[in-house]
Amino acid sequence: LKSIAKHGDVEVELPKYVNESERKETTIIPAKLALKDEEINRSLSIDFYAPDWEGGNLTKLIFYLFNYFGFLEDFNISNETFFHFIYEIKRNYKQVAYHNWAHACDVTQFLSYEIKTSNADKIFTQIELFTLLTTALCHDVNHYGYDNNNSLNSEIPLGMLFKEKAFKETHHCFVAISILTRNESNIMASLSPSDAKFMWNLLIKLIYSTD
Repeated sequence: LKSIAKHGDVEVELPKYVNESERKETTIIPAKLALKDEEINRSLSIDFYAPDWEGGNLTKLIFYLFNYFGFLEDFNISNETFFHFIYEIKRNYKQVAYHNWAHACDVTQFLSYEIKTSNADKIFTQIELFTLLTTALCHDVNHYGYDNNNSLNSEIPLGMLFKEKAFKETHHCFVAISILTRNESNIMASLSPSDAKFMWNLLIKLIYSTD
């Protein structure tokens, strides 16, 4: 508890999965976060069932998928930064029946499967693909478990604040932005200003499109 109070819980978790020598790596997945061969085969197939991957295996899945498409290397994202990003996104998903962390990983996996089988990775640019998978992981972050209509009828504060917009999606954007703009979890830090602007615009539009 003293260590958590001093360093934050993510800094306590990081050494359990990422060795000191692996922290700055952008091309090699940390050994403790690597998938087994059988898991790799399922990770980009239709034969995938998210509840079977609950726990640390979902984190391993996301590490594998982002490495599969070369995002960590191409956008200079260290294992340490990516672990921080995954940890913070995961922590901000609530324990609700459906719109939870497993759902976010499930959507990210199926999107990756669709990209691979359709050869869309030969059509989309790398920054577009990076934005797509990042959005898939973030699109329901901090979801309360109710849709926009239900929340509006209940007159919860968020519904009252964003009556003219898809307020739930606005909330997901706010939470995602707050995580992506922290130094320790900013996986966009190495993007050029033009690429960063493009990614923000596309990410926000994609999250709104899930209403």
